[in-house]
Amino acid sequence: MADRFTVSWTDIACNVAAIPGKTIAQLTNPSTQRIWIVELLVTFDGTTATAVPVNVRLARQSSAGTPSGNTTPTPVQVDPGGPAALQTAVVAGSAAWTTEPTLTDILWTPRQPPTSGIGWQWPMGREPMIAASGRVGLVIAAAVSVNCTGHITWEA
Repeated sequence: MADRFTVSWTDIACNVAAIPGKTIAQLTNPSTQRIWIVELLVTFDGTTATAVPVNVRLARQSSAGTPSGNTTPTPVQVDPGGPAALQTAVVAGSAAWTTEPTLTDILWTPRQPPTSGIGWQWPMGREPMIAASGRVGLVIAAAVSVNCTGHITWEA
């Protein structure tokens, strides 16, 4: 079995309506590994169910962008006896990116009411793969002011 890691965030403001949106979390892979995204959870705290749905995108990113006011949480090993993650994570802070990362391949793109969320586990063998030295980001575009909470889990 591969090593499994997760990174999570709580109450990140998602107040960018224009597509492509705001990067909430970005994983950067080392040059020595590929990773497979196995699970994604994103929830919103909106109060109006009839508001415009939130655009959620999991996408490969070809640049790091310019983080400003972001945090760099340490990925958590799901198996506490396993090795540390070689991947690094950046999670949007109050200021987020002054320059958004460049999106390339859109891997997953549901629309969600701003009062709910979505959790997804990819079937074995069909998980999105991120190449060595690659990046993947969760990008949100919300027409209404909402906060986003969630996590990304991957195998290396």
